[in-house]
Amino acid sequence: MPAVVEFVRAVNASADPGRVAEVVVSRAGSWLPGTRRAVVMPAPCGGTVVLAGSGLGPREEASVRAIGARVLRRPRVWSSADLGRDGRVPPGPAVAAVALPLACGMRAVAALIALDSRPAVAAPRLPATLRRALGRVLETAAIALDNARRTQRAERLARTDDLTGLCNVRALTDTLRRELARASRAGRPVSLIVLDVDGFKGINDSHGHLRGNRALVEMAGLLRESTRQADCAARLGGDEFAVVLPDTGRDGAVVAGDRLRARIAHHVFLRREGLEVRLAVSVGAATANVPPVTAGALLERADKALYRAKAGGGDRTACDGPGFPAGERAT
Repeated sequence: MPAVVEFVRAVNASADPGRVAEVVVSRAGSWLPGTRRAVVMPAPCGGTVVLAGSGLGPREEASVRAIGARVLRRPRVWSSADLGRDGRVPPGPAVAAVALPLACGMRAVAALIALDSRPAVAAPRLPATLRRALGRVLETAAIALDNARRTQRAERLARTDDLTGLCNVRALTDTLRRELARASRAGRPVSLIVLDVDGFKGINDSHGHLRGNRALVEMAGLLRESTRQADCAARLGGDEFAVVLPDTGRDGAVVAGDRLRARIAHHVFLRREGLEVRLAVSVGAATANVPPVTAGALLERADKALYRAKAGGGDRTACDGPGFPAGERAT
């Protein structure tokens, strides 16, 4: 009983689904046969994902994801004597396997899967008393996982722009503050570029707001594809976007702005709507070097640079401070 109480405390100690799953995997060795274990959950975009695992190679991971999909569809204990010969799942390693649902009532939140090191003569069977005991314990883990996933989803939605799926202003500001603090400690620069679509009102006037919104979604996709993993792309509102560029000086920010302008200029928007729309953007860039500045101050400087780009005729990059003629460069 003390072990069960300690397990309940452990799975409820974190609001991170991955951490909850790690606790389940680490304790599963006491309950299930096998040397390799995993907790599998539904992936946000379909399929399954291994939330936590131990001792899994690529073939084992593919197998536990396939097994997890079966258990999530039909929440019941599942076992196999040999995954290499079991026609219910794609051919996997020659090992025995057993899987249990982590269920809240009749709904499976996740699946706990254990793989042995070799095949068995018959599919593993868990005694009824063990199944019942594990069902009660794993229900606690299922509730903790479900709560953690809901909390994570709510936090993500609170930081995400509803239309484009990019970060929203709150998330951008938080990221900028964090990167400015890190840059100050390391003595490294951080830059911010702000983009505004030139003449976007004409899209709404000519093709309607719904198609205008779809063009903005395409614009967001271009930003995702054209930025680094360390960068943070956000929608500030309307047709205005921003990108935080860690470890990037002023010249690098201008190059990044020019690259984004070129990518957008070469893209044909609204093709799926039967249209061929070309768009251009103006870019304002600002860089924080030592001594540090606040997130608000850097955003204001980038916005002023953007205003200069727009006032200069648009479709150009303007940077904060001297450098290019009038601080601007146009293609």
